[in-house]
Amino acid sequence: MFSIFEMVTRNVVHELNWQGNLIPHDSLIDSDRFHCCSLVCKRKCSLPFFKPQYVETGLTVDDLLEASDEQDRVSTEVKEKKNYRIDDNVDIKMNITLNVPQMPSAHGEAAFSTACSFKLKSCKISKEGKESLSHRKLKKNQPSLFEALKKAGENLYMVIETVELAEEEKVESRYLVGGWFQSLIGKIKGYRNVNRAVTIPSESVLAFRVKLLVFNEECCKISDPNDKKSFPLDLQTETG
Repeated sequence: MFSIFEMVTRNVVHELNWQGNLIPHDSLIDSDRFHCCSLVCKRKCSLPFFKPQYVETGLTVDDLLEASDEQDRVSTEVKEKKNYRIDDNVDIKMNITLNVPQMPSAHGEAAFSTACSFKLKSCKISKEGKESLSHRKLKKNQPSLFEALKKAGENLYMVIETVELAEEEKVESRYLVGGWFQSLIGKIKGYRNVNRAVTIPSESVLAFRVKLLVFNEECCKISDPNDKKSFPLDLQTETG
């Protein structure tokens, strides 16, 4: 069963970018670690019908690049692009009754409801910011995690666009499941009523887009269509 946060992010992606490359976030606790310029790794699932997951590294592209001052950073090229509002109200009810001759009768019912209204903002690294990567030099001393990822030949992806919550929002969901079973010895009843709620902080990332980063000895760039790896084999060999 999806968490409330997962239901929210999937609904947002469905409304804004159905069948596109916008990725719904699946972790509220990590929702502040997927902002633009963050570096993430992709983990494939062993089951073919599950999509791969993106795992935060705690690094940003600015951690890897030389800069003359705080204003000479890729993160300064992140621009707020658009604002959206989504109202999501769901109310579902079902009733099922089974009456089969010479068999015990049964009745079941279920109800689900949720209501929320989101004010969203979209942030994106500018075209100039992405193009500037190839002109920025890599630091000589890189974080140990980056060196370990390079040695392992892991692909690194940069978050280039996000959809974020502009204001804090409390989301509530309610569901009821119940029914009864009639047999020769009597009637058995059972009901379960569950109310859940979660408060999502403002600026939480609900969905994001990524691009593969490709590195050489001096700099990095956004991948071209033919690029499949972040680190060429010769760079991995040097690290080893």
